[in-house]
Amino acid sequence: MTVPLSRHRPGRIDAGRWSLHGSGGSIVHAGQPMARATSPPSPGQLLRLPVSAAPLLLRIPVTSPTWAESLPPMPTGAGITVAFSDPDVEAEHGDAVALLGYPSVGVLPPSTELPPSIDLLIPRTAADRWPLWRDAVLSAGGRVWDLAFGPVAMKLASAVAVHERD
Repeated sequence: MTVPLSRHRPGRIDAGRWSLHGSGGSIVHAGQPMARATSPPSPGQLLRLPVSAAPLLLRIPVTSPTWAESLPPMPTGAGITVAFSDPDVEAEHGDAVALLGYPSVGVLPPSTELPPSIDLLIPRTAADRWPLWRDAVLSAGGRVWDLAFGPVAMKLASAVAVHERD
């Protein structure tokens, strides 16, 4: 939990007066809720989505010709999408991933310098609804980012944009 520094003791945290409540990130000061912003965020402003609405981004390295065998089939209706690090990875592994039920949204922008890998954009509801699938896909290796956190979402915006384009 992030709390402001105390005005009484510079450099010290006054956690007794501030608290964070609920999954929506409501900030409460001395028992009184603070007003929420009613205008949309300006470009470049950090935005924190409610945890229940924020997806996860899982980047799995492609380490062998048969790496896709470690992926579990996608649950029906999960809404998960896959993007490839480059066209060669898509050409070599796109069919195997599609047979497992994962729809491809294409290739990540060329400005993204990555080793051969795939990105799965996983809605939070899918991760919560199918915990056995979630644990199996996480055991395939790679790195997972929670996009509920503004700095993470900003850093990965170009990768997420590939999944969200129509």
